[in-house]
Amino acid sequence: MRKLQGTELKDYFKDPDGITSWWRPEEGNFQFWHQQELKILDKYFPISGSPLVFDAACGQARFGRYFASNGCRVHCLDINPKMLETASARAQEAGLADRIEFFEGDVETFLNTAVSYDVVSCMDALEHMTDLDLAVRNLTGMIKKGGHFI
Repeated sequence: MRKLQGTELKDYFKDPDGITSWWRPEEGNFQFWHQQELKILDKYFPISGSPLVFDAACGQARFGRYFASNGCRVHCLDINPKMLETASARAQEAGLADRIEFFEGDVETFLNTAVSYDVVSCMDALEHMTDLDLAVRNLTGMIKKGGHFI
């Protein structure tokens, strides 16, 4: 197996039949580890009020649904339209569709200057960015003063 980089990497994550064919963090062998991530958030990141959260590279919106179920309003972004379909369906099934909005886009090129967020999260994805500095600048540029980056 060779390491994908640059446009090959982006194309892989955009491909409706690529990562969507195997990425199932809420099922299977790695389910335990993914549940631990949510427990860590519960312990170290208590949520009060109804903060506005931006969940970047959301995949199936596991973290977006977590935040929405804890009273947050959530904007979820992913590069893969099929992942967003799955994310939207899962939000609907969980009764959270009214708290989550979905957007298709690339973390490295998506610029949202119109909205500032209390929390910006990008879980399990930064290691896949072609230009990590640019991705982090884009994400942290959306955070309100006193906000959080996870």
